[in-house]
Amino acid sequence: MMNAKPRLAAVSLLAVCALAAQAAPYRTLQRIWAVEPEKIEAARAKYPGAFSDGIIIATFAGLKIGSEEVRDFARQKAFTERMKAQGVDVEICVSSTIGHTDGWQLVQDFPKMVGANGKTAAAIACPRSDAFKAAMRGVFEKYARLEPSVIWIDDDFRMSHHPPVDFGCFCGDCLGRFAAESGVSMTREELRAAILGDAYAGGVRIRAAWRRFCQESLNDLAGVIADAVHAVDDRITIGFMCCNPTGLAYAPYDFAALVECAKNRDGAVWFRHGSGAYNDFMPYSSDGIVAKNVAIARNCAASEAPGVVNLTEEVTSPYNRRTKSMRMTFMEAALNVGLAGADGATYDAIKPNLDEQLRDDALVAMLHRRRSELDRMRALIEGKRQIGVYPFYDPDIWLANGKASSLYDLHVLGAEGWRPLLYIGVPFTFREKDASLLLLSGRSARAVPKDALAAWRARGVIEDGAAAAEVGRDGRTFVFGKGAWSDAVWTRGASLEIKDALDRLAGGRMPSRVDTCVRMAQSVWESPDGSERVVFLFNLDYDDATDVRLTADGSYEAEGLSRGGEWRSIGSGDTFAVPRIPAWSPAVIRLKRGGFPR
Repeated sequence: MMNAKPRLAAVSLLAVCALAAQAAPYRTLQRIWAVEPEKIEAARAKYPGAFSDGIIIATFAGLKIGSEEVRDFARQKAFTERMKAQGVDVEICVSSTIGHTDGWQLVQDFPKMVGANGKTAAAIACPRSDAFKAAMRGVFEKYARLEPSVIWIDDDFRMSHHPPVDFGCFCGDCLGRFAAESGVSMTREELRAAILGDAYAGGVRIRAAWRRFCQESLNDLAGVIADAVHAVDDRITIGFMCCNPTGLAYAPYDFAALVECAKNRDGAVWFRHGSGAYNDFMPYSSDGIVAKNVAIARNCAASEAPGVVNLTEEVTSPYNRRTKSMRMTFMEAALNVGLAGADGATYDAIKPNLDEQLRDDALVAMLHRRRSELDRMRALIEGKRQIGVYPFYDPDIWLANGKASSLYDLHVLGAEGWRPLLYIGVPFTFREKDASLLLLSGRSARAVPKDALAAWRARGVIEDGAAAAEVGRDGRTFVFGKGAWSDAVWTRGASLEIKDALDRLAGGRMPSRVDTCVRMAQSVWESPDGSERVVFLFNLDYDDATDVRLTADGSYEAEGLSRGGEWRSIGSGDTFAVPRIPAWSPAVIRLKRGGFPR
């Protein structure tokens, strides 16, 4: 069972208010291996701003992978002390807990994760194993004694995506614990069938009970780790590397529980959100720049809380400068801020790509050169709320699926079928409370609670035909097409029809509307009093945008932000011609009611 007791003294109301009121600075962190310190020091001297927020040292405790220098604790300790002596803030990432892949080998022989199909992993531990938890306690205590500011738990901290296990863990011990906690005893085959068929047994909805069981197992392990770290030093912040929410199926992150069990004495918890590794050759794929940033945006929105810092992970995978350009890397960092609302980003400058990333035309140099642009973007959204259309997503969306042939299929509900609308400039917010309209697509619509759907229908809902087939089309609803959104959305006529309908549903006009012939996404952030808006425009196209027209829902004075940080007037009124936006580049527009002080 999840350990629900508070692990630290409760944060006072004054402390919570202070944490909420603090302006979150933009952060950039490099994740490195504890090798070749001279190269890191030379890069720090040349590009001091690129390392000003510190470094993350990747560790591989308890694994037999790579060369000895990569996983040697003595070397990591010496590297940490060397960096700290130079005034560098050091964080540590324990790069494997439950286990990333069966291609790695565990040092200790823990009970292994077993899939619903009975397959047993070779190098992935059962997270409920007492022996495994005891070992993790020792690992994290050891690294806590190095006094890092943050200790990260890497993204293998999940119950899914552990090949050859489909989704785990269905070992004998877990089956016994599930029976004790749910009151329903089943064999592995019976449990798998009950989950796939969404069956009830003994008055228990098995699918929902199993979801809680998996989630609480992660929460309990997080508590074990946090207790171990804070027993050494309760100032150390715990950080979680979090994956794509739609890919976690029946064990999505319980962010509130993770924050409660892991916060340090100041109430701080960090998250590092990521979702796959793409390169320049597949930006529109299911793992591409847009899909990844949508997943990051959902996680950032779900994890926001007093004391929480949300960073992102930008993987320079496959650790080759030739597959991911600096322009695309910067674009992703800008999307992290303007679309997702993140507080900063982390990057990999590790042994396999260290020389390339330290070149004058590569990652560290680019971040040093363009850091001020990201600083300004983050400062512009501080204290503002993201407004627009909310594309429905719920962490329990898999519970609403019908019967499935495999556990993996349970989470495939077409929750991202609306993505073409992002490319035609519909402003999205991933924070439901600040949305003006609801967006539903495909079978994901069946997961919307009936009372919530009724409330939204009084305000405005846009659906594709597949969603309408699930939930109907009564109330203030616009339905486009007969099935799921497809390439038809991309045509000029269809895009205008959709945006015109959204204007009508919004009572006249959306908060911000963009019209252009290229693929253009936007995100709108508004001040609490509604007097100022910041509009991020992202050219997601291979062509420059030269015909962008931005239309607001009232009269504003508008300014555009140059790369050098200067604001330049682009007019007043409700419609503005936006200056050229280069391909795969962001633009920032500020709208002010009543004009800007001069």
